[in-house]
Amino acid sequence: MWSIGCVIAELFMKKVFLKAAKTEDYLEFLVTMLGMPDDNIRQQIRNKNFLKYMDDKQHKLPRQTWEELIPGATPDAIDLMKQLFTYDPSKRLNAK
Repeated sequence: MWSIGCVIAELFMKKVFLKAAKTEDYLEFLVTMLGMPDDNIRQQIRNKNFLKYMDDKQHKLPRQTWEELIPGATPDAIDLMKQLFTYDPSKRLNAK
């Protein structure tokens, strides 16, 4: 479902939404897009180095609004993407 969110974002942006050359780029984008995961999700992250990296970066990276991240997206599209892009898979929209 996360990938569907990427495709929707790309339809509005007409370019790759989440382009990351390395893991650190991806983690930084997550912090910018979603902020830090809540405690429940933090406990589920197996690679604590990833979590530490995100913690270190969170104060240096400004959180962006959905409108900034995906210019031109309609309010309905942003609402849909908010439901697709969430750390907690149990809260993410599913195909059922």
